[in-house]
Amino acid sequence: SEWAEARRLIPRGTSPEPGKWRNERTPYLAEPMDAFSDVRVETVVCMMSSQVGKTETFLNVIGYYADHEPSPILVVQPVDHMKEAFSKERVDPMFRESPALRDKLEQGSETRGPGRKSKSSNTIEIKHFPGGYIAFAASRTASGLSTRPIRIVLLDEVDRYGTTKEGDPIRLAIQRSERFYNRKIGLISTPTIQGQSNIEAWFEKSDKRLFWVPCVHCGEFHVLEWRNVIWEKDRPETATLVCPHCEG
Repeated sequence: SEWAEARRLIPRGTSPEPGKWRNERTPYLAEPMDAFSDVRVETVVCMMSSQVGKTETFLNVIGYYADHEPSPILVVQPVDHMKEAFSKERVDPMFRESPALRDKLEQGSETRGPGRKSKSSNTIEIKHFPGGYIAFAASRTASGLSTRPIRIVLLDEVDRYGTTKEGDPIRLAIQRSERFYNRKIGLISTPTIQGQSNIEAWFEKSDKRLFWVPCVHCGEFHVLEWRNVIWEKDRPETATLVCPHCEG
């Protein structure tokens, strides 16, 4: 989170609020981001609603490791077109606009073998930077999940994953990191059907932290829950969040 606030710029066209990253805008993302650089943590699981910055968390993790601790990174999206969009429309602009990352992709290269020249490494499928690379894969393509040793495994929207001929794509991707004692595994998704959700199953394996907020009236902390939102019948514009402690 410190790296993001100091060195990340959100490009125009990728967010309704472009410009310098501000942790105060999405304070609930700070602890998950910090867990990705905590030596005591191997796996980070985020079960969140849609449009709250889940993907931005992964982008900040990518930027942090590319700039501060270069490593091989794998990003898995549900399907091919999402993989390509993430590579071209989210990762490329972040590297282009953030001063800490600018030109790093051009500096990276992929060696073609002894005595051969290197080739351009900034493609949709893989992007090299000094000391590491970012590989992009789709969950339904087994070959993209099983060809490289990976230290940082980032699995996006896992509740939309399919299966491959080789089995569970989450398991296949995580297996790529087994050589690294200091690996990091991230799973992020909006949950789907209760009892059948991938992210729910992984969240149940975690310490299940929740984000608590203070009531503006009494100051008591509570978790935002839908049952505490009330409104007059057929008048959704009257919707109000009620504090479970003081009913303010």
